Amino acid sequence: MAREKGYQVSAFGDTDVGRLNLAEEVAMIKEISRFPEVVAGAAQTLEPHRLTFYLNDLAGVFHNYYNKHRVVSPDDDLTKARLLLMKSVRTVIRSALGLLGVTAPEQM
Repeated sequence: MAREKGYQVSAFGDTDVGRLNLAEEVAMIKEISRFPEVVAGAAQTLEPHRLTFYLNDLAGVFHNYYNKHRVVSPDDDLTKARLLLMKSVRTVIRSALGLLGVTAPEQM
């Protein structure tokens, strides 16, 4: 839908991420920011299941957000910020699955 409306995901420097101020958006950003810590902890303790638990938590936060809010909104700047957030979630999920040796489809 975003691509059909001509939106492209901008880089962090080109996007006003300060527009992401809903409680669910902040929760998702916090969850994304935990990723490096989770990876390090899983590697140090030889407990790869930590990544699966983390992915489950991130998916829960994402699902909660996506069911309540539209990514594409009438506000262009907000839409761009939300698209960047969605891209960040996708990147983290893809990276975590890759570390676990799992492949994911591009689309369903």
